[in-house]
Amino acid sequence: MITVATTNIAEDTNCMGTIFRHRWVGRPLKGLNTILVETCRNSLSKRLTIFGIVIALWAVLLRDVSAQTSSASVCNFDNFIGVDHLPPAINPSIPLKWARGGAVDIHWNSMEPRKGSFNKSMMDEIKEAVLEYQTNGITAFPVILGAPPSWTGTTNSNFSSVYSQDWSNYVSWVVSNLSAAPYNLRIFQIWNEPDPNGWWNDNIDSYIQTCLIPGANAVHQFSGCQVVYGGHGSSQGIKSLVGGLTRNNVWGLCEYIDNHYYPLKDLVFLYDQAQLHGVTPGIWEAECGYTSDATVIPNDYMRFYYWALDRWVKPDQFKLMWYAWNEGDNLSLMNRDSDSSLSLHGKCLHTLCSLLHGVKVKRFTEFTNNRHLKFNLTQDYGSQIYSCSIEGFRVDNNVIIAIHGARGTDIKITFPSSLVNAETAAKRVDVVGTESSLRFVNDGNGKMTVTVPVADTNPDAIVANSSGIIKTFYVSVSLSSTQTPNP
Repeated sequence: MITVATTNIAEDTNCMGTIFRHRWVGRPLKGLNTILVETCRNSLSKRLTIFGIVIALWAVLLRDVSAQTSSASVCNFDNFIGVDHLPPAINPSIPLKWARGGAVDIHWNSMEPRKGSFNKSMMDEIKEAVLEYQTNGITAFPVILGAPPSWTGTTNSNFSSVYSQDWSNYVSWVVSNLSAAPYNLRIFQIWNEPDPNGWWNDNIDSYIQTCLIPGANAVHQFSGCQVVYGGHGSSQGIKSLVGGLTRNNVWGLCEYIDNHYYPLKDLVFLYDQAQLHGVTPGIWEAECGYTSDATVIPNDYMRFYYWALDRWVKPDQFKLMWYAWNEGDNLSLMNRDSDSSLSLHGKCLHTLCSLLHGVKVKRFTEFTNNRHLKFNLTQDYGSQIYSCSIEGFRVDNNVIIAIHGARGTDIKITFPSSLVNAETAAKRVDVVGTESSLRFVNDGNGKMTVTVPVADTNPDAIVANSSGIIKTFYVSVSLSSTQTPNP
């Protein structure tokens, strides 16, 4: 079942072929042949005929597909990653492009302590943080949180629909401030972990009806502004999210659906369910990690990025954001009480950024291996159950191979001889970035092979890979300038 919204079109609008900003009402559309009725305001003569509606709808769909195709290159790794609670003044050594929460968490009770009276000085602090992020090339990702003010007479446990207009007014005020120049924010999250074990003491249906729908409608009033679902907590299970979106007919309400601490297989399940309901939202995990297992970044990030590359059709469609920058523990990207010393997690992520940084990135499959490894997404977050896997990437004029769980003392990676010449260089790279040279050998059958040791030598890499079950390392091949560039 596909969900659509009704739209009232301003009387001076050219109805044909227009992409409309709509107010979501959550009405189901059964099948592609059902007709979406748009009524032009104040003029019966401007009502579209059934034929005209179908033509207009297909025009919008075709234009959207074209736009998505043209944006497919916006899938570089830097834009795929982010972090929670990054202090705005820090220019991180890891080339992160997104910073969530922390300095840009926006609490209702603090921002509107009295009805209609907004805390402008607090908003000024948030604006300053947004600009600080921008100077370092980082986009702030604000979370519009609840914590209803006392004047509403309600709490997170009985967030009444009586106050939905007050909530909408608050969200509108926040977005009007942060979407304006020079801040220009366009993506806003409605709440955080709206479930009984998180920050919403009621069920998913009440969150959707009394918080998400009015909040999303308020965000969508502003040109180009988009909504992120409130971060579905892992304690509820992914099927509870699918059920809530389906029961309330809101699969198309949010441009991005955020989940926290879910295994990759659940993110894929959610993506597939969205496709079945006729939409292609962004799939984010805006909180992931928060673990001492240093194999999570090499395993999860590489596998999910590889899976996403063939499905990336619009900007910002897939993201993983590590929790957190520095919480004063060994679970963060930085060492305890330091904003300049990378933890094992930070070193692993820095290595991936170095390997995958590029303008054009796509899957690379022109290689074989003697261990018969294949790409496998299987991963069960928290239980340390991973499958063996191998992924190949073409990054500009480089080839990167990620190897997870190889057995034995070494693994042989074989490439076509057309890819290798006298200038081609190969090296093994461990999870913390230690490099060692590899030598190509001609196998006599038109193939070139490198033999890659499985064992790490760097102490940090040994510790990182021993903290989980499936160890990871990489092969990096630098192609010569005379070889065909990445198309």
